[in-house]
Amino acid sequence: MQLQSVPRNVVNVARPAAKTRVHSDLWTKTIVIDMRKRMQSGMKIMDVARGTGLCHSTVSKLIYGDTKFPRMQTVLLIMNWLGYDLYAER
Repeated sequence: MQLQSVPRNVVNVARPAAKTRVHSDLWTKTIVIDMRKRMQSGMKIMDVARGTGLCHSTVSKLIYGDTKFPRMQTVLLIMNWLGYDLYAER
């Protein structure tokens, strides 16, 4: 699947099946880079965890690269919390 030119903070995402693993690094790299930038500006891992309902350790492992293939649901929760507009396209 190839991303088309879309407005800022909009990502084309195919609808995942339950517990689908993210095998493309694109979405994961996008949120990790974004979260690292925001952490330099004062955002805390706990802010993301509370805002998404994820465990602190889940968010921390994702940011620091300890999770190789996070679940699509995890990535989508974080992207939504960060303000990305997600849409599916066939």
